[in-house]
Amino acid sequence: MMKQKTRAFLSLLIAFALALATAHPTWAGAADSDAITVSFTLLGDEAHGDNGERHTYAEDNLTTWIETQDVVIDSEATLLDAFEQTLAANGLTWDAPVSEYGAYIDSVTKDGVTIGGGTNGMMSGWLYLVNDESPWLGVSEQTLRQGDRIVFHYTDDFNIDSNYLPIRSAFPDALDYLQAQITAPTVGSVGGEWAAIALNRGNRKDAAWNAAYLDALESYIQTKAHAVDPDTGEVTLHRNYITDNERVILALTAMGVDATQFRGYDLVSALLRPDGDGGYAAKKQGVTGVAYALLALNSGNYASSEDGAAFRIWCVNYLMEHKINNGGWDFTGSSTGTADPDVTSIVMCALAPYYLAELASPGDAAEEKSIVVDAISQAITTLQDLQRNSGGFGYATAADSSESTAEVIMALTAIGYVDTWDNPFLGNAVANLLGYRDEATGGFRHEADDSVNIMASEKAACALVAYSRHLLGGNALYDMRHSLEAGTTRHQYATKHAPRYTAKRLSRRTAECLPTCAAERFSWRTAECLPTCAAERFSRRTAERLPTYAAKRFSRHTAKCFP
Repeated sequence: MMKQKTRAFLSLLIAFALALATAHPTWAGAADSDAITVSFTLLGDEAHGDNGERHTYAEDNLTTWIETQDVVIDSEATLLDAFEQTLAANGLTWDAPVSEYGAYIDSVTKDGVTIGGGTNGMMSGWLYLVNDESPWLGVSEQTLRQGDRIVFHYTDDFNIDSNYLPIRSAFPDALDYLQAQITAPTVGSVGGEWAAIALNRGNRKDAAWNAAYLDALESYIQTKAHAVDPDTGEVTLHRNYITDNERVILALTAMGVDATQFRGYDLVSALLRPDGDGGYAAKKQGVTGVAYALLALNSGNYASSEDGAAFRIWCVNYLMEHKINNGGWDFTGSSTGTADPDVTSIVMCALAPYYLAELASPGDAAEEKSIVVDAISQAITTLQDLQRNSGGFGYATAADSSESTAEVIMALTAIGYVDTWDNPFLGNAVANLLGYRDEATGGFRHEADDSVNIMASEKAACALVAYSRHLLGGNALYDMRHSLEAGTTRHQYATKHAPRYTAKRLSRRTAECLPTCAAERFSWRTAECLPTCAAERFSRRTAERLPTYAAKRFSRHTAKCFP
């Protein structure tokens, strides 16, 4: 019974499972004038069960079951017709049981190997794409046109493949744009560190590009740095802006270079220098200076000494003391100000390791963790309130900007945020960001009517890298502690330093195992099992049963029937 309900859930709730018609036209004798040609590809998998392996279209690690081939079909045919004709011609079979929820494709068999909904875990099953898009239709309803490209594929994780699709081309194109435009990287907030972070954290490790940046940094230290201690190698890049050091630390760490030992120079120690006023130099730039200082230190687990611990405690306390009373942060650090999405997002990134319990909280662990969790929870609500109808963000009354939206995406992915069905907060932000994209160049605009520019493209690329890592189970954009362990991969680092629960059973907020109820009966918001009523008759927002209308005629937004 559980297996049957799980399959029904995948076919209807995910809306990618493929409903079969009980009858369909036979058009073998169709006139040539009525025929169209489409291409068809089938990507399958092994029947490995829920053993921790993961194969998805997004990660490009599925097995080709049917090579791309042209299929001639009637112009009135549906995707189902093309599917059946192609599989039959290649000697494959499929199973299409009819449940109380309707008929759907449960499995496909090739060379004696059968895989279907639930074969490789609760979120596994079959999906399809037409021209690189995933239509909201069953295969018997999806019509075709001349030249359509069909990819029918298995997935071990519906969540990854359904969410990754929108950025599948935008992500690598943005990195291509940065490499093409920034051929001589420099030290600076444009054309330098943010590009280095995006490229290296996006696994675009260009040795020549990195070497050019490192040479530019060395030259900058020697000719333009505000202060260099000849005995210790301690570097202060700018007299007033400690964020220059912080930004460079993040870039070096992304490249796998220890920022305390860069060609004899130490970029980290300057952050720990007291300012003589009971604080540190980071507070010269207010909340953002302190947040980036905490990010920089934790990015590579720098300064593990007592001085480093004291600095971290000071940073967390400073950020808590300068939080807006009703949630979020702004540039001024006023408790009565208006939250700014950019500053709020940067602070959330800095506090994320404590919120997720990936790092021990400084000071009194229980008290500090509770304070941080409460602050982040308030900040999430604040950002939800600040999100505009476009899905984007902007400063105060200013127009939406891609940079503001990008910062929010980085923050939400840093804390492991998961959208709910009734509030696709993160998904809407990603969709908004993609609206600034120039498909011709791969770059991004600052505002909708602007031309493409490097600054907007760097931040957008960082956000897309962060979102990609979030979807594919990688560590957060700024969590680069593994980068400084020679020969250690991300997965090896995670094995060494974190619990090994599967993603669907691990809370990234509490670092504790979640209940083992089926995914369709689990609330990510409350971390509790939901009632066992059928998914299409259950509201995840009100936790109440809904009328028993057919899913295709029911609005989850209004909780009413469509006409």
